[in-house]
Parts: sequence; C-alpha cells; structure tokens
Amino acid sequence: MSVAIGTVLKPVGLRGEVKVAPLTDFLERFSALSDVMVQVNTQGTSRYKVERVRFRGTLVYLMLQGISSLTEADRLRGKTLEVADEQRWALPEGRYYIDDIEGMEVYLPQGSLLGTVYEVLQGNGNDVYVVRNGQQEWLIPAVQKVVTDISLAKNRMTIAPIDGLLDNFG
Repeated sequence: MSVAIGTVLKPVGLRGEVKVAPLTDFLERFSALSDVMVQVNTQGTSRYKVERVRFRGTLVYLMLQGISSLTEADRLRGKTLEVADEQRWALPEGRYYIDDIEGMEVYLPQGSLLGTVYEVLQGNGNDVYVVRNGQQEWLIPAVQKVVTDISLAKNRMTIAPIDGLLDNFG
C-alpha cells in the first residue's frame, strides 16, 4: 500500500523541475524524501529518486532523477506522488489520517450502529464525516463534543449526537 503526499501541478523551467501541491500537513516530509512513487496509471507506479527539494509558500518544487526536460516533466502533470505506507508520518494523539477514518463504523453511545463513514469533508473550521447506512446519510461534525471515541484497532467510532443531528435516524 501507499499514501498520496502530493499532486504534480506543472513543470517549472526547462530542466525537469515540477511544482507540487502537497496533500499532507507536513511540508517538511518532502525534505526527508529519498525517493517517491508517481502514479502513472491505475495499474502501476514509477519510482524516482528525489534529487532536490525547495519550497515556495505552501508549494513544493522537486527535481526527480530521470526527469531532465520540460517535456518529461509535463508527462507528470496531474499525477499523484506517493510514498510507501511505512513512510507515513505519525500523527499527534487525537489526529487521524482520512483513509483511517473512511470506512470506520459509527456507533451511538447505547451501542447501536449508525452507519459507516463514507467520506471525510475537509472544512475551514473542522472536518465533517459523511456517515451512510443504506439510503440514509448524516453529516457528523468532527469535533470532540460529538465524536467521543475513535478506535483504529476496532475500526470503530462512537458519537454523542447533539439535538437535531440525527432527526431522521431509525
């Protein structure tokens, strides 16, 4: 398995450098990269050694071994940069990766299953978990007052819904 860390936006200059939009909260992780995988199609990836990394604001600029021209760099446009799962950075207590949350079962305090997290919507204030059960769908704010427990080991989340949150439940 692999983890997406960025998307190639476009080539920069004539020597093969690419501009990358990070898909991580840890920009410094790019400085520690020795190599990166590029998702070339649905069946596979190509691995590139990272030769140089620089930053400008929230964007990352990479020189990859074997990419030495504007034409070669342009072939990477829109491609996803990935690292192996074991290169995933540990998060602080109480923070989770989106792919750990998606697919998690959501329970109410009394133990009844509400549904499964279908998607995580990222917002300015807080994330929102889209929970589905058949045709029903709920938007659960990812705040401590509502999400009372998350167990990655059990793939289980417990919520304490606020008034009106689950009006159409069961």
